Amino acid sequence: MMQGEDANDLGRLQSIMHTIEYACSSIQMHVNPAAAEATLLSLSQSPQPYQACKFILESSQVANAKFQAAAAIRDAALREWGILTSVDKGSLISFCLCFVMQHASSSEGYVQAKISSVAAQLLKRGWLEFVASEKEAFLFQIKQAITGCHGVDVQFTGINFLESLVSEFSPSTSTAMGLPREFHEQCRMSLEVDYLKAASVQLGHPSIWSTKGSTERNKKNQQQTHRRHTKANNSRWVQGKDRWQQADKRSS
Repeated sequence: MMQGEDANDLGRLQSIMHTIEYACSSIQMHVNPAAAEATLLSLSQSPQPYQACKFILESSQVANAKFQAAAAIRDAALREWGILTSVDKGSLISFCLCFVMQHASSSEGYVQAKISSVAAQLLKRGWLEFVASEKEAFLFQIKQAITGCHGVDVQFTGINFLESLVSEFSPSTSTAMGLPREFHEQCRMSLEVDYLKAASVQLGHPSIWSTKGSTERNKKNQQQTHRRHTKANNSRWVQGKDRWQQADKRSS
């Protein structure tokens, strides 16, 4: 009986995935785009679509479908934040972080960037309610990635995520969440006072940034598209760092 239920569930998830893939293809081919957009919207508006979205991210071969699945996780989680358990919230963030680290060598750069952005937004949304140990666990994953102990691709993915996090916690570049300005300011102050200053001692160490430069030089020997993606990510990191410094000056 259990095997039959598992098979039915798998069939349901595959059906959803194929529907989303077809909608993405229809938009690209300009075939009934209004209906296709409605299909994509229905995914993000459906109650708790997380299982289906994770399945699409892990199983689909269509990059646009994975992009839409990541966007749906973000939209649904922010909408349902009040009814999600603390375990559910942490699980969604962990899933996104683990996914981008496990697929760090992927050529689908815009999908990776989207998932990193979703993880950063959800971490920001729960920042004031997560206990210190939960925050430290998430940030430890990023610290480990940035040190390069898991390889060049993971290191660069960690830097990209940190850039997304800095951007989200800076009031001038944060994503609208339907929350008062005080929420964003409290998050910024908490990250700065409790975590960022201590982390910057390590992240700003010359050996880290020389490693980053070496990472870029190594990537120049890889495919042309991957090299362009690397250069763009580096530029975004510098811009995000500058935005944070400007916000820090205004608050002091």
